[in-house]
Amino acid sequence: CPAPDGANAPKVTPTAGPAGSEATVSGPLPLYRPSGRYVGPRGKKVELWWNLEPGRYATAVSFVGSSPEPKAAKDGPVLLVGATPLWGECTFTITFDIPDVMSEVYPLVAIGYGGRGAASLPPMHFRVSPGP
Repeated sequence: CPAPDGANAPKVTPTAGPAGSEATVSGPLPLYRPSGRYVGPRGKKVELWWNLEPGRYATAVSFVGSSPEPKAAKDGPVLLVGATPLWGECTFTITFDIPDVMSEVYPLVAIGYGGRGAASLPPMHFRVSPGP
């Protein structure tokens, strides 16, 4: 995989829309350690969570035998809105429907699973606008 140019953060497109519309999150996978050492694509899957408190992503991590209790960033549901398996890819893409929630800005948190653990990618935000 080539070194990512610029920010290593995933992006959401569009960044705003009404409930029921569609959005896509895509971005590079973390292939380099902070030291710059290449570790390659080792992930198994990426999950995308709606309204998950970004600093508390571990509350949503699920492994065999665990019962996660995701922590909400604000009033409203915490939802797993998408997931994709990884088979040596360098990037990921997840398309999802915007939940039926109040109009405001919500965090989106992508969690990558690989090896024996999980890690959060930098959070994104989506503004739910009033419907037509």
